[in-house]
Amino acid sequence: MKKIVTMLLVGLLWHNVVHANETRPTVLLRPLQIMCEDAESLDQALGLIKKNALQDMADINRISNIKSCFPSFEFTRIAEVGKTERNGRFVVCYRSWDITHPEPPDHGQVWCSTAEAIQTIDQLIASRTGKYKMEMHEVFNNAALSVLAMARCLEGGSVSVTKENGQWMRRVSLNIASPQKSQPFLIPQTFKLDDVIREGCRGIDYE
Repeated sequence: MKKIVTMLLVGLLWHNVVHANETRPTVLLRPLQIMCEDAESLDQALGLIKKNALQDMADINRISNIKSCFPSFEFTRIAEVGKTERNGRFVVCYRSWDITHPEPPDHGQVWCSTAEAIQTIDQLIASRTGKYKMEMHEVFNNAALSVLAMARCLEGGSVSVTKENGQWMRRVSLNIASPQKSQPFLIPQTFKLDDVIREGCRGIDYE
């Protein structure tokens, strides 16, 4: 009986581990943040600027004097390796994680940034409004292809949408270092074009 209970507990634990891995959220380093090779250098860099994030070229030039620190210029997928508290702020250390690799890296350069520089893909999507500017919108008298639209997302990126055989098909490029759901993303025909584009610009096709 004890052996059976032990096996059930082990099986439950393994299921939870697998499930946790399957639902592990994408974590990103945001643009215009400071990344340093160690927490001590990060402290030094933060002492040279007025805020935790880089505001302008003057801030970038200031931290360039610290050889082990660099600015981030785009969203970067990361794998966290540790977290600590220094001088009243939380610091996260991590490795860059290529979106083409299914498993997090176990070797390579470790970087450290403030916790405010890090966000999950869900937090990023929640922070985006999805505002856009329509670049092209064509309507055709053709069931196979009735609508063709292209929009520029005001928060960065672009969305193209077609309506083929009554179903919306969306393709998105937002320059976010996060895996995408299968493209094109299929949306029921009951949705309005504005909603299809706006949700695409928010980033809901990323995971």
